[in-house]
Amino acid sequence: MSALIRPMAIGVIHHALDTTPGHRRQSRVMLASHAHRERFTLLETYDLGGSTAHDEVMLSALSELVERHNVRIVLTMGQVDLQRLRRACRQEPLVVLSVLPARNGARLPSLISVPV
Repeated sequence: MSALIRPMAIGVIHHALDTTPGHRRQSRVMLASHAHRERFTLLETYDLGGSTAHDEVMLSALSELVERHNVRIVLTMGQVDLQRLRRACRQEPLVVLSVLPARNGARLPSLISVPV
């Protein structure tokens, strides 16, 4: 029996400054659940939206992980600056998929491909 190899992905969530810790956790769980449902191996999730210095540290760590594991898929949630994300990742091709919160009574979030 052969093992299925799941593509590796990294999550990036942009939060507003006043986002509560509970909502931050809920967003991370939603993103992780979605990655699992779509059969991605989620290596790490980075939270952006704090100070500029905090975001730069997070993007630097993200860049190192992308390079180390040759990750090509990034799952985003919130208003992530896609140009800044692309500069940080420096990988080609990079597939950015945006996880949108469930709406109109849907139980699961939807996934869209975002051109960068």
